[in-house]
Amino acid sequence: MEDAAVEYTQERERESIDGDLKMLILNMAAEIKSLGERIDIRLTKIETRLDDWDMRFCNIEEMLTKCIESQQATEKLASCNSLKVNELEARVEFFEARLRESHLVFYGIEREGDENQADCNLKIQNIIRDKMEIGDDLKITKCHRISRGSNAPVLVVVPDYADRAKIFKNAYILRDTKISIRL
Repeated sequence: MEDAAVEYTQERERESIDGDLKMLILNMAAEIKSLGERIDIRLTKIETRLDDWDMRFCNIEEMLTKCIESQQATEKLASCNSLKVNELEARVEFFEARLRESHLVFYGIEREGDENQADCNLKIQNIIRDKMEIGDDLKITKCHRISRGSNAPVLVVVPDYADRAKIFKNAYILRDTKISIRL
């Protein structure tokens, strides 16, 4: 009987252990199911975030493409404008040079009192006729002081090249005076 009692006790212990194991397995299965559900929820949130980031990334790519296209168009326009600016600068330089061709600048002529353009013109005509010994047939279209100083240079516009050449050729005559001529 003792054997039967031991066997009965062992059988009871096995049933108790089986019951405990079943409970443990059921609890673990419930926990695993709960963890699986939480993982599914988190994965869904992550997938949603990834979709949002993917949309943002696509939008950024589109904006970047537009920016690059805009930059290329701007660079092309700047290149065209640069060519136009260079062309205009060359034309301005050409016209300024043509304009300066007719200019002579007389230095060292003293200002006398309240001198006006007519007085200045007469003074230059006298220097050219008397000191440089060039005839009266010379045409001066404009004659004025460049600044307000007492010894300010005088800008003389002589449109005819031959007349300018005569004046400049005979400028050496003035070397012993304070007066000098430059282009």
